[in-house]
Amino acid sequence: MRFSRRKGEKPMKLRFTPFIVFAVIAAVLAAVPADAQQMRLCAERDSIVAKLESKYQETRRSYGLQAPAGVFEVFASDTGTWTMLLTAPSGVTCILAAGEAWSDDKTAVIAKGDPV
Repeated sequence: MRFSRRKGEKPMKLRFTPFIVFAVIAAVLAAVPADAQQMRLCAERDSIVAKLESKYQETRRSYGLQAPAGVFEVFASDTGTWTMLLTAPSGVTCILAAGEAWSDDKTAVIAKGDPV
């Protein structure tokens, strides 16, 4: 059996309703393994900072404000381990990323033509 359009008949258009979008997002999130979902650790800022200092000897090296998300901070150790945190206005702090081989770049980049 073959499905075909009649002469002059317009093809059906797929409409993305909020329900369809929600269903697709829910299906994708359900397919993500539990390990990947637990990678983003959130807790009180003081407890996370204390753990970074005691276990990894990391101290805050830089920070910045990103409205409305909150405050981003980078903690790093002298051995090169580093952790990026985001503290939301609600006070909850989450670990966004962590890695190795951190380097404090102490050189300033000055664009050509900028007064020194």
